Amino acid sequence: MASSDVLSWNGLDISFQRIGRRSWSSSAILRSWAQAPWQWISPDCLALACFPTEALWLGLTATHGAVRVHFRSGRGRWTRDLDVPPDWQLSWIQSGSRKRPIALRSGCHSAVFVLSARAARKHEPKALAVTLVAPAAWRRRIGPLELAPAQRPEPVALYSRIMPQHGP
Repeated sequence: MASSDVLSWNGLDISFQRIGRRSWSSSAILRSWAQAPWQWISPDCLALACFPTEALWLGLTATHGAVRVHFRSGRGRWTRDLDVPPDWQLSWIQSGSRKRPIALRSGCHSAVFVLSARAARKHEPKALAVTLVAPAAWRRRIGPLELAPAQRPEPVALYSRIMPQHGP
């Protein structure tokens, strides 16, 4: 059974979020369009359901002090390092100066990434294999899945404490 709950792992609470790929930007704070369902497929590997038209981002919260996070593609060509806190959103990986979303490649049904985290005062990082799986491949390999493509959420009204001046 797929879960959309937060994963608590190695000093991190991790939420898996989906966004439309065309709305993804490496320079923006991303807003979730929908949660990405996930399921353990072995003790150190989980699968995440994601449509080819979507990108994935991870919301990260350190639960017991700072955590150093390293995320890489399965072959190691694309990577990203960050410290949680102050960082909290893992939404892209890079090779040289090129950045790309965490997403399925065109025509692919799955993609493997590796998330490593070293919690404060720990000597060895722990690694977790993260496999993005298209819904049709999920149903063939893992089991039932009810998932619709993520839809753009309604705009959020901006709130400001600045009051416009009245009068002439």
